[in-house]
Amino acid sequence: MDNDVFVGQGRNPNGPDLPLGFGMLLEGEPVAKANYGSLTNTQKMEIIQYMQQAKTGEDSEFRVVNAVEKLKSHQEGELMRSRTHDSFY
Repeated sequence: MDNDVFVGQGRNPNGPDLPLGFGMLLEGEPVAKANYGSLTNTQKMEIIQYMQQAKTGEDSEFRVVNAVEKLKSHQEGELMRSRTHDSFY
């Protein structure tokens, strides 16, 4: 991922927008950030959709932290598969 990372609301021509909290956590985790940057836009969108499916603030926080941890350990495929399952925890 380069310096053109788009964080915020709206349409990003280079791929999906990063949720603010997710982008902030990625900045502090270079391995997770690099791994996220290597994903296709479709894969990135699947991870973002996983986070957006949270039903509570606590669930949202868990999903953002979980996404960064999975990216850090190269297990992002689990996030994409779990997007359709609420029992990922």
